[in-house]
Amino acid sequence: MNSEYVEIKWKKSKLLLVVVLLIGITVYYTKGRNNVINRYVEDKTLKLQLFPNVKGVVIKSELQDNYFSEKTYKKLEITIPSFASVNDDTGKNTKLATQVIDRDKLDSGIEEWLKTTYDSNEAKKMTDHIVIYYRDDKIIDETFSK
Repeated sequence: MNSEYVEIKWKKSKLLLVVVLLIGITVYYTKGRNNVINRYVEDKTLKLQLFPNVKGVVIKSELQDNYFSEKTYKKLEITIPSFASVNDDTGKNTKLATQVIDRDKLDSGIEEWLKTTYDSNEAKKMTDHIVIYYRDDKIIDETFSK
């Protein structure tokens, strides 16, 4: 009688292990696998798509810790250098910066353009927190509640 009990318990344990493994594999192949692949690809394409013609744009991204999150990024930070002159942001070469284009007017125009073209709904799909800098000015800083 005792050996039958042990045998039944052993069969139930094996069955439970198989069920847990099948559930894990199913979740990985339906959600997790695509999530991992998409996150890697999306991170690379994001860096190629935002201001690809502007030298010095820095995009810092922090991927989600939560494996099953719908959003790719936990935090996204975009830093855009001056459009007027390469020497604007260096500090030491400000005397070399060109004045052919009025930097102050251009900067205020670009800041306004960034604010009006920024799509909060699109950013909400990608990240929990986004920060956008133009030069040293924080233009957008938005956190999306969960």
